[in-house]
Amino acid sequence: MKKFKLSKIPFPNDLKINKNFFSNENSGEIAKLNKNIFMQIGLAFLTIVLTVVILFAMTSAWYTNIAQTSGLVFEVEPWGFDGEIITSEKSVEAGPGDNGIIHLEAENNSDNIIDISVNVSKNEMLPEMQKRLFFYVETNSVREGEKMERVYVNNHEGYTYTVFNQSSLTLTEKVSNAPKLKWQWVYDVLGYYVLGTANSDESVTVEEYLRPIEYDYDKATFAKTTTTVDGEEKEVYKILTVDGETTLAEFLAEVFASDGYGGTVPSKVSTGKFYPVEVDGDGHGVYAYLCSYSDIEMATKYDTNLGNLAQKKAEGNELSAEEKLLLTHKAKLNVSAQKNAAPAVSISSAETLQEIIASGEFNYVQLSSNIDVETLVIPDGANIMIDLNGKTIEGSGKNVIDAEPGSSVTMVNGTIAGPETANAVNAVGAEINMSNINISGMYYGVYVGDSTEDNAIDSTVRIVGSTIDTKSCAVFVSGNGLASEQKTTVVIENSTLMSDGIVISGNGTTTGNGRWGTDINIIDSYIIGNEDTVGAGIYQPQKDSTITIYHSTVSAYTAVAIKAGSVKIIDSTIKGTGTYNEPAFGNSGFSDTGDAVYIETGYGHDISLEIDVNSRLEHDDARSLSLRVFKEDAPFVKVNIISGIFDEAQPEEYIAEGSVQNGTIVSVLQSSEE
Repeated sequence: MKKFKLSKIPFPNDLKINKNFFSNENSGEIAKLNKNIFMQIGLAFLTIVLTVVILFAMTSAWYTNIAQTSGLVFEVEPWGFDGEIITSEKSVEAGPGDNGIIHLEAENNSDNIIDISVNVSKNEMLPEMQKRLFFYVETNSVREGEKMERVYVNNHEGYTYTVFNQSSLTLTEKVSNAPKLKWQWVYDVLGYYVLGTANSDESVTVEEYLRPIEYDYDKATFAKTTTTVDGEEKEVYKILTVDGETTLAEFLAEVFASDGYGGTVPSKVSTGKFYPVEVDGDGHGVYAYLCSYSDIEMATKYDTNLGNLAQKKAEGNELSAEEKLLLTHKAKLNVSAQKNAAPAVSISSAETLQEIIASGEFNYVQLSSNIDVETLVIPDGANIMIDLNGKTIEGSGKNVIDAEPGSSVTMVNGTIAGPETANAVNAVGAEINMSNINISGMYYGVYVGDSTEDNAIDSTVRIVGSTIDTKSCAVFVSGNGLASEQKTTVVIENSTLMSDGIVISGNGTTTGNGRWGTDINIIDSYIIGNEDTVGAGIYQPQKDSTITIYHSTVSAYTAVAIKAGSVKIIDSTIKGTGTYNEPAFGNSGFSDTGDAVYIETGYGHDISLEIDVNSRLEHDDARSLSLRVFKEDAPFVKVNIISGIFDEAQPEEYIAEGSVQNGTIVSVLQSSEE
């Protein structure tokens, strides 16, 4: 028997308010309404309650036990899931424009790979709020040949997380080992996708609001016109463009091109109408609706009323039962756990393996012997799981595994080998999952790259329970800058990474679309550089990028070198092992100072560092530092020390101007003889 902790989900209140609802002078009435709502909502926000439903499935049909209260006990072994699912107990106070992360953890203690699927139901929510509150997974994906920047989660569409055996799914504010599950209160809404059935009058009976159609009210343009209603002439506004240039038809075409459906855009587009997106012969399916000006006006009045009620509550006034209902919005999170039990095809030769991958006929293979390849290619569209079964894939080419854009490959239980000049895995716009994989003696372990063409696909890589030991770099991460909205994502969990050069490195290139825009999460892992060879454990030169080091150890000549982006060190040990060298600015690379954390500001990019949960920063050379900010004038560097243990009293001159120091710093002084 396992105990499942089920309760309410917390939403962090990260308020983002668009204070200029309409800036166009022709839309004065809406601007007045909008000013009123924000005067009210600025004082108090609304409560969203997300209850939890846990479902356990043993086949593709859901045979389920369902719980909506905490403390229930489930007999889960019959479904092949041995573990625990945890959520938090807080609801959120939120307002228009807010968004946040849904806290969800699942631990898989079994020997099986488990698929955990997530859906969200808004059936208990008032229809007007169903048009505003949406849930999504923050990841890009390709469907129907179209790239989606995020995957919306509802009753109609869900998202599935794969959790390796003896592993976990962690989605929290501090750290995540998979794409984050998020909520969003959308305010700049021009329309929405709905699931429904068409009526004879061209309206649609709506079953569910699936996803928003967003634009920027500040940039939209409108025209005043008149119309006759019941013999009376009335002034109305017509939406001309969504941004001063893009017409509704052009805008809807852009939306359709990235929604993951196969629908086509009509030649003429107007507001107040439903457009089929994916509909069957009976008129049932997904439609897109564009709001008319009167829809927007009515929605603004509704929001204003909510703001007034929120203010009334904040002032301590008694609310009626109906008013309380308007201020509480319930959604239901449905989580199902199911054994990933596809039958494996036995493979004994490289030729057969490559043929099966290329054909797409099977998606799960198991090696029965070691295989030799030049390069094993995972082509666009392929989705394959390879159980190496303790065997080795050995390559002779530049890359042993080459995952092409749009491909997905999962590799478990074995070794990838090749010459010292080769890369073990090359991923460009691909999804890579590795569990219990050993790589040693090669040049690069995993090279993660993305195309810099517009609308390019971002790579996502997860390395779990693996060992990578290389000559030059264990994991090299190169984003695609302006080419996409999402970040190139790498998760390293319960793994040991080593290298004679740099263990984990980014790419600081800014020419063209750039190579920035990465998100690296290091969880419960060891990052170890060669203490006798100059180099970093982690090197981040790429701007607008993030690294989270959680409950891990980083040890190298210079442990962490930062020239751009955001770094969080949480409950971790960071140690510089090298001999001290004087810092200096360089156009590329960094100074090997022997510091635990070395920040070099010569690129001029925004840099932030946060140290928390008594993280320990150490160094071997007495002249090196736990933390050094090498600067001339760097107000763009922010250092927030919440809780840390340092090898020396923190020298004030090494904390950048404008930085914040909070919490207690425990000093452990070293003598010069050490």
